[in-house]
Amino acid sequence: MVNSSEMLEKAKRLLRLRFDRELADMLGMSAAALSERRRKNSIPIEAIKKLLLDKSIDTSFLDSESGSKEMKQDSSITMNQESVRLKDEVISIQKRYIERLEKTIERLEEDKKKRNQTIVPEYINQPYNWEISQI
Repeated sequence: MVNSSEMLEKAKRLLRLRFDRELADMLGMSAAALSERRRKNSIPIEAIKKLLLDKSIDTSFLDSESGSKEMKQDSSITMNQESVRLKDEVISIQKRYIERLEKTIERLEEDKKKRNQTIVPEYINQPYNWEISQI
């Protein structure tokens, strides 16, 4: 099994990068963070895989050579965190949408009341006046 340093080097070669900081930038992390993950043997396999797939580069070396439990566990933790983040974001969007709908309903109800007051004569709104005017 290939270690994380070798995987990172292979990914850099495939992406035609010379430095870790270039790969780190493409992954959206600092060079220090990538270095720390390399040291802990917990490289962001899923992020590297996505990056390679976006560039139409074969990622089979990551699947076949990344059998260590730590790496797979790290990627599943990352996916769970991303899933929780997306769920929270969706809930936030739904709450804002509901608030806008409630405000729109309130505004429409106010407009309806205003229209009814201007269209209908005042004595029609009072039941006794209506009966007297017909006699």
